[in-house]
Amino acid sequence: MFLVLTIRSGKMGLRNRHYLLVTLTFFSLVGAIWQAELFGRSFEFHQVKLTVHLCFAVSALLSFPGVVFTGYKLMSGSAWRQSHNRWVGAFVSLVGFSVLTALYMFVDAQRKA
Repeated sequence: MFLVLTIRSGKMGLRNRHYLLVTLTFFSLVGAIWQAELFGRSFEFHQVKLTVHLCFAVSALLSFPGVVFTGYKLMSGSAWRQSHNRWVGAFVSLVGFSVLTALYMFVDAQRKA
């Protein structure tokens, strides 16, 4: 939900709200990753599904600095808007695929004994 609100506030030009929501979104995602890691330790996952999921998740994490950098540059002028929008699009897509592949991993996951 924070991710949607962050995008909306950015599109509406509500800078102060956007900056707050970016921070909340980041810490919410970190918390969700941590919780998922703890929960996932009690399951055995199909190795290919886990690898695909981790590729999306790590790619999303690695794209975040691009979002932050272009957002920072956008503060000084609108020349960075298109670049920032592309980074945001990539980040949101990668997060979405991370969530979908995480759910798919549980289709045939086995609970550890």
